[in-house]
Amino acid sequence: MKKVLLYCSVVLFLLTSCVHHSPYKEEYFFQAMGEDSEIVITADATRLKEGGYLVGFNDPLLLELLDRSERVNVALTTDTEEYPAKFSDYTYYGGLEGNFGPFIINNALYYSKDFKEIESDGISYYQSKSLEAEVPRGGLLLFSRENYPSIYKKTYSDRVIYIDDVTAERLGDSVVGIYIRKPQTMFDLGFDIPQSVFLKMEEAIVYIIEDGENLSLNADVTMESESNAKTLITLIRNKELFNLKKSGIKPDFKELSNKYYYDGNIAMVRNHNISKGDLIKLINTVSNKEE
Repeated sequence: MKKVLLYCSVVLFLLTSCVHHSPYKEEYFFQAMGEDSEIVITADATRLKEGGYLVGFNDPLLLELLDRSERVNVALTTDTEEYPAKFSDYTYYGGLEGNFGPFIINNALYYSKDFKEIESDGISYYQSKSLEAEVPRGGLLLFSRENYPSIYKKTYSDRVIYIDDVTAERLGDSVVGIYIRKPQTMFDLGFDIPQSVFLKMEEAIVYIIEDGENLSLNADVTMESESNAKTLITLIRNKELFNLKKSGIKPDFKELSNKYYYDGNIAMVRNHNISKGDLIKLINTVSNKEE
C-alpha cells in the first residue's frame, strides 16, 4: 500500500513539477561525442515535432520522452565491416535534453517493472534488457545500450570535447545533423558511394536545413587528398544526373556545379533538395522502425 501511495505521489509530482531545460548553454552536449568511427546524430526535437516529421511513433514511453525533449543526441558504433551498414548492427548511447527532472524520471525508472537499479563505480543507474539510463541532473537524460558508467564519465562527469565549436554550431542550427570522423562503415544516405571511396574520408559533416516548407541536405566531407575529394564529387554529380534523367528533367550543369563541388581535399554539397518524406524515412530508419 505504501508503494502505491508513493507511486501516486510521484505521478502527481510529475504533473505539477517545474519545467527543466538543457543544462548546456555554453557548449553542446553532443560535442563530447564523436570519437573515431562513431556516427553522431543530433536533432532539434522541437522543430521535428512542429514540422510533423515524427510520424508513426506509437510507443507511449517513446512519445513521452520525445514530448519532453528539446534536443536528441545519439552516437552509433559498430564492429561490422558490412557497407552500407544496417542500423540493427549498431550499438548506441546518447542524451536527451529537455524537461527531465532527476526525482521524477529516476523514481519512475526505479518503480518500473522493466528496470532494476544498478550501482557501479559509484554511479547509480537503471538497467533493462536493452537500455541503461539515468537523469544525472535536471534537463539531461543519459542512456546507453551498455557500459553506462563509461558513457556517464565520457559525456557528463569527465567530458572531453571531440567536435569543435564551429562544426557544433553548424550541426546545432540544423534540423538534423550527422557527424562522423574516420568512418569504417556508414548507413546509406542515398548517394551510392563505394566503400573504397568512403574509407578515404577523414571527417564528414552532414546537416539538414529547413527553410519554410523546403528541406535541403548539405555536407562538408574532408578526404585524405584532393583527388579523393574530386572522385567523391564526381560520383555524387553522376548520381544526381542519373536521377534527373530518370525523372525526365533536363540537367542544369551550372546549377550542379554550384551544388556539388570541392575545394582542396574538402568535398561539398550545398542545397541538395530532399522531401519531407525523405527526412521522415531517415528518422524512422534511425529509430529502427524499418529494421
